[in-house]
Amino acid sequence: MVFFTTLEPHDQDSEVRYTVTGSNGERTLTVEWYRWHLSNGPAVNFASWQVSLEQSTGIITVHIGPNSGGGPLFTNSSGPNCGIFYSPVDFSSCYEKIWVEGSPDAIVVDSAANFDFDALLGFPDANTMYRFTPRFAITGIAPAPLLSAPQLEVFGTQLSLHWPSAAAPLDLLILDATGRAVQHATSSQTTWNHDVQLLSPGVYLLRARSGGVVFTARFIRP
Repeated sequence: MVFFTTLEPHDQDSEVRYTVTGSNGERTLTVEWYRWHLSNGPAVNFASWQVSLEQSTGIITVHIGPNSGGGPLFTNSSGPNCGIFYSPVDFSSCYEKIWVEGSPDAIVVDSAANFDFDALLGFPDANTMYRFTPRFAITGIAPAPLLSAPQLEVFGTQLSLHWPSAAAPLDLLILDATGRAVQHATSSQTTWNHDVQLLSPGVYLLRARSGGVVFTARFIRP
């Protein structure tokens, strides 16, 4: 979520538009709010922003567009919220959170896994970009494996991908937390074993392609 607050049209040009791009399994949903008034702020305020969600990585990118600026405009109770969090639908716990808050010229990043959400106190400059990279799989809970479904097992620095129904060859790509490709491989087998000890410790994404089908899974290089 970004600029999460009560919105009103600013003028006759206020608009919300969206587009979906990319191939199956790698779609990107982009939504743009253009010239919207934030109800809890000064009478003349307006802002524009764009949010993109990558299907294969879960990465959310926020681009700030033209806005009324004006320095401090809000408080923690009246300002817009900007960040992402993941929790069960009953909010019984918080798996993870990445939140930006405070003054736009001295942003604070809050990654504590809780429901403490502080607001932005003003509008970031136009062309500012925030990139939120989830540190865990989208569910936070491993699904019950299906016999023919792809499964990634991690043992220390050893990866083992099992994809019984895949049509060889497999095209395999490892991306870092910024979305940058760091290793590439192919496999003529439906089981692929790989050692990632040359990678720096951190969170990575394995993207495997079998024909037109794409499987992605996050893993941690300890």
